[in-house]
Parts: sequence; structure tokens; C-alpha cells
Amino acid sequence: MDASSALLAQRSIARPRLKPTRMQLGIALVLLALAVRSVGLVMRPLWLDEAYSAWFSGQSWRYLWFVAPTFETHPPFYYSLLKLWRGAFGDDALALRSLSVVFGSMSVPVIIAAALEHERLSPSGRPLLRAGTAGFLATCSPVLILLGQEARPYPLLVFGFAVATLGLLRLMREFDNGKPGKWSSWVLV
Repeated sequence: MDASSALLAQRSIARPRLKPTRMQLGIALVLLALAVRSVGLVMRPLWLDEAYSAWFSGQSWRYLWFVAPTFETHPPFYYSLLKLWRGAFGDDALALRSLSVVFGSMSVPVIIAAALEHERLSPSGRPLLRAGTAGFLATCSPVLILLGQEARPYPLLVFGFAVATLGLLRLMREFDNGKPGKWSSWVLV
């Protein structure tokens, strides 16, 4: 054994090989997303639009579904979810904003799944790199972090669009295989 082969053997032993699974990658990025979105949630009071969310979610179901849509631009679904969330977790700023933190963080694994689906359509040979990059960008995007810290419907919309994108990518793959698409893919869209 010469010196160069001994050096190469030492380098390969000394360098740890990090090869996370898809599940480990998803869990790590979701935990990071939760941590990043949780910073400073109670540092500021509710601002005007968040106060509207608090007010709407405090109204009766009848008012929420029949009166509010006559003048409010957002559909009552988010306010209904927030009303249920308030019933379980309270109505302070932290409780109201935490629903957005949950939806913002749960968008990350859906985006990872969409990236993996895109990998099946257009293989790069590095699926975890593609999925990890997409998940990391969704986790650390300043706009998504800001939206994920407000008691507004935008993280729910991002989550819905991510699910629909995943469904479309699955349908595209199934269409490429000459199939009409599974019902589970159609439901996502």
C-alpha cells in the first residue's frame, strides 16, 4: 500500500456520509419550519387584518356563513377553522397565529412530495437533492415565514395550492403512462 492510497482510505473513513431518508428529510424540515415560524409570535399585537380574523372567527356560525360573505372578500372557510381552533386553544395572539404556523409548516412535506413527483416525471438522478432544495426553500422563504406568522388565511391557501400542485404532477405522470389517473390524484386537484 503506497502513501496516496493510505491517504485516500483515511479521508473516506474520516468523512461522515450523510444520507438521510425521505422521511428524515421531511421531519427535519417540518421541525425547522415550525421553529422558524414560531420566532416572535407574541412579540407584537394583532394588526388590523389579524384583528378582523379574530373578530370574524368570534361571530356566530350564521353570521359567519351568511352575513360576512356579503362584504368580506375571503370565503368563510378559514374563519370557520379559526373559530374551531379558538374553541380548542383560546383567542390570544399566540393561539390565533398558531393555526397559520401549522398550515405553513405542513405545506413543507407537501412541497417535498411534489418535488419527488416531479423527479419521477423528469429524473435528475438526485431526488433527495431536488426534494430537499424545494423543502428548504419553502421552509426558509421570508414571504412564507411572514405569512405563516399572521392570523390570516394565506398559509391555508399556500397549503391548498401545494396539494393541488402535487395532484396535478401525479396526474401528469399517470397520463404519461397512458392511464386516466387514479381517483386519489383527482381528489387532490
